[in-house]
Amino acid sequence: MMDMDQEIGLEIEKRGYLGGGFRFFNLQDTQTMKFEPHYHEFCKIVLFISGNVTYFIEGIGYTLKPGDILLLNQYAIHKTVIDGTVPYKRKIIWFQPESLHKFNEENCNLLQCFSLASQHKCNLLRLSFSMQQRMQGLFEQMNESSEKQGFG
Repeated sequence: MMDMDQEIGLEIEKRGYLGGGFRFFNLQDTQTMKFEPHYHEFCKIVLFISGNVTYFIEGIGYTLKPGDILLLNQYAIHKTVIDGTVPYKRKIIWFQPESLHKFNEENCNLLQCFSLASQHKCNLLRLSFSMQQRMQGLFEQMNESSEKQGFG
């Protein structure tokens, strides 16, 4: 039996390999690009800084604004359409969900935001300016920590 993607002629590729529990990226692209739909075997958080980008997650398009956060559960099919007339800047965290289980507590599941995003088909967090500033600070702290030897 063929799955729906094969029936309509689409082949969804797995992209990106984590090779550990966690990776942090500061990325910038200055070319117009359209990525084909793909998925990862890990979770992904995107903090959008600037650009003219539409991000499609499980068929839903999100036109991003500075400070937006996207939550992508593992295996979420997604693609990005980038207008390269404005530099596309973002900070990205890749992590294995299993790496967070040890930090969960009885009333605190750190992966619940990903489950809710998938369940409600809403992967976009649009924060207030003060929360954007706090999140950017937290991302910077994670970046600094990830660059230190022995992190993870």
